[in-house]
Amino acid sequence: MELLYASDIRNTELRNLSIQDIDLEQLQITIRKGKYHKDRVIPMGEVAAYWIERYLKNGRLKLFSHLSGNFLFLSKSGKRITRGNLIWIVAKTAKKAGLPDPVTPHSLRHTCATHMLKHGADIRYIQEHLGHASVATTQIYTRVMINDLQQIFMQTHPRAILNSSL
Repeated sequence: MELLYASDIRNTELRNLSIQDIDLEQLQITIRKGKYHKDRVIPMGEVAAYWIERYLKNGRLKLFSHLSGNFLFLSKSGKRITRGNLIWIVAKTAKKAGLPDPVTPHSLRHTCATHMLKHGADIRYIQEHLGHASVATTQIYTRVMINDLQQIFMQTHPRAILNSSL
């Protein structure tokens, strides 16, 4: 869950990650053959790195089998996690955390992009992080909250506040 939200990678990209794609020291993830077969390197936060390290030392070892290969995330059967497994895990974990329905890997991707924008990230950086060819696609992912828009408008528009001299 943390890696999905923290890195805003796609469901397929997460499921295709191998152990070698994660650099815990440099805090980087290498996405190989993402959408349109594009490779990219994206940063990850210390929190995501912490949880991946714990998973590698504890969880993955328990799931590992001769079917695992180098895939990072494994199912109970020791195989690479499936699309359905990931969707189910995200929904179950979100429900347990008390998040409103529906929470999907894709909605976590939207949320990450929106939060990055809200906290000041330039749309071009978000575009690169998401792996979009066009900034127009990125704009679809970044929702502007009406309260934020109202606050910015009131702070910046010269005629937003009634002047007492009128």
